[in-house]
Amino acid sequence: MTMFFVYEGDLKTGIYIDRLSRLTGSKIIAAFPTRQESIDFAVGIVDTNEEDGIQIIRSPENPRVVVERTFSLQNGDDNNLISECEWDSAMNPQEPEEPSEPEEPSEPTPEPEPEISGAVDIVGSAVIGLPLNASVTGAANGQDLQFKWRHRTAAGNFTVILGAVYSEYTPTADDEDMYLEVVVTQTGRTGQLVSNTVGPVAEPVPLPDLTGVVEIDGNLQVGETLTADITGLNGGGQPSYQWSRSADGVTYDDIPSAIADYYVLTMDDENVFIKLTVGRSGYVGEITSDPVGPIVP
Repeated sequence: MTMFFVYEGDLKTGIYIDRLSRLTGSKIIAAFPTRQESIDFAVGIVDTNEEDGIQIIRSPENPRVVVERTFSLQNGDDNNLISECEWDSAMNPQEPEEPSEPEEPSEPTPEPEPEISGAVDIVGSAVIGLPLNASVTGAANGQDLQFKWRHRTAAGNFTVILGAVYSEYTPTADDEDMYLEVVVTQTGRTGQLVSNTVGPVAEPVPLPDLTGVVEIDGNLQVGETLTADITGLNGGGQPSYQWSRSADGVTYDDIPSAIADYYVLTMDDENVFIKLTVGRSGYVGEITSDPVGPIVP
């Protein structure tokens, strides 16, 4: 804060300021009355080094002073009081402040993203050529799931398999003797789910050939039902069926939706030949029956 003195005396300001300056040193801060009929003050820095002994360097108008303490002039100065004061900061003249820019409203603090929950398991056999599926259960089983399949050797670290970013993955020859796992993330949630490890990935076991005979039983007439006799086939896997027809007994076309172990003859089958092809899961190849027909009205 800027400190200065207020001299409360008569209008012989030159004399009193000169006396005040001799008391306080060569450079003082002073305030003194400017005219008799007013209580206005001229306040400034007084330099007594000039020839006339008084030089007001700074003089704001009508300052307001706050008295901290009073004391009497020394050397018989009629006991006039001097007050040691300081500027009232509210009255201290200063340059007008530039208008401040309005503060931008602060962005609300975003809520932290929840952590992914649930579990993921690999379903299937770790065999080259056989598909594996990532089964996700729990709260994470929903939209915006991302998958990354990765593999490793028995003693190595997992590395991401390029392009393996779907819930299903079919091992290739590059995965032979490797161990597999899948990592699942979800948009809008932190963390990840890591599956169980399957492996080592093996070469597929050669499947046996399907052998035996297939026969068709039933009356060869429109409206009658033909049935498949597969008792002559080897193995015990799940059978598959496809019935077909031919107008000339040479070229056969599959009958749409005729994939059960029986077939009801329709008017479209009149005067045509019918045969049946059967496959079995876990076996290679198919067995086709001898044709029957022509079908009569």
